[in-house]
Amino acid sequence: MLKYFLIWSSVGFLVCVAHITFTNFKCSLANETNGEIKLCRIKAVNRTHKYLSLHLSLNTVLDNLNGNLKLMRFDNGYKPFFIDITYDLCKFLKDPQNVIVMAFYNTFKERSNMNHTCPYEHDIIVDKVWTGNLEQGFARFLPTPNGDFAIFLTFYTNNKCVAHITFTNLKCSFANETNGEIKLCRIKAVNRTHKYLSLHISLNTILDNLNGNLKLMRFDNGYKPFFIDITYDICKFLKDPQNIFVKAFYNTFKERSNMNHTCPYEHDVIVDKVWTGNLEQGFGRFLPTPNGDFALLFTLYTNNNAFAHFNLYLRKT
Repeated sequence: MLKYFLIWSSVGFLVCVAHITFTNFKCSLANETNGEIKLCRIKAVNRTHKYLSLHLSLNTVLDNLNGNLKLMRFDNGYKPFFIDITYDLCKFLKDPQNVIVMAFYNTFKERSNMNHTCPYEHDIIVDKVWTGNLEQGFARFLPTPNGDFAIFLTFYTNNKCVAHITFTNLKCSFANETNGEIKLCRIKAVNRTHKYLSLHISLNTILDNLNGNLKLMRFDNGYKPFFIDITYDICKFLKDPQNIFVKAFYNTFKERSNMNHTCPYEHDVIVDKVWTGNLEQGFGRFLPTPNGDFALLFTLYTNNNAFAHFNLYLRKT
């Protein structure tokens, strides 16, 4: 893989209740011939807020760009904290779909001349982005605990990153056998690279007043919670799908399922041949997780009582 490191920048900040403050800002070029960093600084607006500014003079036209965005948390040194995403910057600017990247981009879009598609044939300027931009934009998509954090952003030219997801196991069960019958719950190989999952549940009751709990777990000497643990009103969500994480998960199987309408459900529930590519193209792009073994644990509740459990195990490489 050929990489040309163009610019590296990091922003350190402190999260306190609902307040963010910048603590440090570093910028560098991998090669001094790429250009000149004329400005890279944080300046206090008042006792509460600070702003950052950047001015990069370029010696080359920027095209075919990729970006890597990392979120780090300080815990006896800065350590990876959930986000590590590499994305095609030029493609994103044409069609900004990735919610995490979009949330970050929106924090400085209005204060920068990086607000158009590639190529970039001019100096790069970010002018007076203040901490409130992060509080109102990026931070609301990231329910992080308080503490010290760092955002590392690296730009690349002529670089491509590929991620692959494969299903490893699928488990389905009812909390009570009288709820219905699981006629199908399986993973089947499409080819050497991809697999698909199928599900068929016959119900003995009408499903209404539904809630769901979605957990993401990562294997590390056993499966442990990994960032997402969401309980939501399914019937309300189906009427107005606003939650970005639930929506990303739902979109991976919506077109392959008859669970594509509002409550109630008075029929068998079917999910037909959802393949691993759905997760790579859908859910995976919203969850910039590191490689490893993961589990999506979904519990369906009706009238606040557990009704069924669906556990999907997968590997990201």
